[in-house]
Amino acid sequence: MKKIVKHITNLGAALAVATSPVLFGAHPAEASTTLDDLANFATGRCLDDSTAYGLRGFSCNNSSYQFWWSTQNSNGTWTLRNDYTGRCLDDSTAYGNDVLRGYSCNGLAYQQWTALGAFTYRNLATGRCLDDSTAYGNDVLRGYSCNGSAYQHWV
Repeated sequence: MKKIVKHITNLGAALAVATSPVLFGAHPAEASTTLDDLANFATGRCLDDSTAYGLRGFSCNNSSYQFWWSTQNSNGTWTLRNDYTGRCLDDSTAYGNDVLRGYSCNGLAYQQWTALGAFTYRNLATGRCLDDSTAYGNDVLRGYSCNGSAYQHWV
C-alpha cells in the first residue's frame, strides 16, 4: 500500500507539472523529466526491460530494469526510456501483432505516449493503450484498444 501511495503522490506531482501553463504557454520551457517505476494496477507487476528477457511485466523488485525516464516532448506527449537498457517503450508492431518492445529511441510517434486520465498511456501512432492483461498467457505486454480496464492503469 505504501508503494501505491508513493506512486499516486508522484503521479499527482507529474500531472501538476504537465498541466502547468509554463509548459503549454507562449514561453519556451525545458522538457520535464522524471525517473520512476510503473506498476500495473490489476497485476501488480512492473514495466520491466531487462537485457535477458526484453520488455515484460515482471514482479516489482526495484531494479534499474524497472526504472523509466519519462520525458515530455514539445507536442505534450511523453517518451518512456528504460534506465538500464536505454531503450524506449515502442508500439511499432515490429513483431506483426500487438506486442510492445523496448527499442532504440528514435523520436518517432511509436515511442510517444499520451496520458488518458491519470493512469493510462495511449500510443500516439497506434492509438492503443499500454496493457498488461497477459493475453498471451505470460508476461508479454501489449498495445491494446483502450478500454478503461485495470490492466491499462499504471501507478
